[in-house]
Amino acid sequence: MAENNIPNRPVEGENLFKKKWSKLSSDVMVEYYRCFSQYIGADIDILSGNISVRFIEPILNPLKYRDYYEDKNIYGKQFPKNWLPKTYLRNMNGIFMDEDYNVIKGFSNKFLSSLVKNVDRCVIKPTVNSCSGQRVRVFQRKDEYLLDQYGEILSLEMLLREYRDNFIIQECVEQSEFMAQFNSTSVNTLRIVVYRSVTDNNLYVTNSILRIGLKDSVIDNAHAGGVFIGIDNNGKLGNVLSNTFGVKQTIFNGINFKELGYVIPNYNNVMLFSKNIAQQIPHHRLIALDIALDSNNNPRLIEYNIGAFSYWLFQFVEQPALKGYTDEIIDYCKNYKDNIVRNNIVL
Repeated sequence: MAENNIPNRPVEGENLFKKKWSKLSSDVMVEYYRCFSQYIGADIDILSGNISVRFIEPILNPLKYRDYYEDKNIYGKQFPKNWLPKTYLRNMNGIFMDEDYNVIKGFSNKFLSSLVKNVDRCVIKPTVNSCSGQRVRVFQRKDEYLLDQYGEILSLEMLLREYRDNFIIQECVEQSEFMAQFNSTSVNTLRIVVYRSVTDNNLYVTNSILRIGLKDSVIDNAHAGGVFIGIDNNGKLGNVLSNTFGVKQTIFNGINFKELGYVIPNYNNVMLFSKNIAQQIPHHRLIALDIALDSNNNPRLIEYNIGAFSYWLFQFVEQPALKGYTDEIIDYCKNYKDNIVRNNIVL
């Protein structure tokens, strides 16, 4: 807790917190409660990292189904094209394909140039084993070449050297004026969590934040210097931002969020869109979506996350990670935790 200067010492309510979560584990780390209660208050629904990783996430999102869903190259088979950024090229397990999964034989620099000849800006990202915006490159046209943020030319040699296989080249979504005002160099996304209830199997939005990239950055990830801010049920932004360490601030990229009451445009449609996405992921119950708003303020899916929904993001901006569904999730996971431990899925 050094970065946010929160002392690791007993606070009010931690015994009740420990009692509640002991249904799942004898190792309830009160340090999480001591930290996040400074943001949320004495709320024993605060989720601790070790409980989330060891029980909540592997039970709600079974490990045996994850590999398929975590491949970003399968989105085109799950969702309509207009829900996604346009795809120029796929590489799946070393095989080059077009947007419609047709195999490209004899792929070459000449073919690559023909694919992107009318493209002014595109993004390349790995489609498996990726997180926190790592290895994402944005290419901008300069004369006859597309150059990334490091000045390297888009070429077959670069793709094979930097990515080898399992990557995708897509359009850079032209984000709405509303979203671009916070940082124009990154696509600033909404992180929306959709939960499929264990009691009625209906879909509920539990958490929502806006992620904003650091000025001149091409990604909005908090680990890359970005910040995030909570969104209420009506789409209104809070007035305090947080960084990856939970350090609060009200001004970022020269914008004073405390003085201006921003409301996400088309927010009801974003909520419906999020549920429609989650409906197509039937094996998993806790899904974190990264959604952009295009130039018409329509939602477009950038990616979804089932391996780690980043509970801490929400708790730093005063949102209990599981909100009103904590009790039913604990009761459900309690019935499956022994199987998880017995099969050595959790260490």
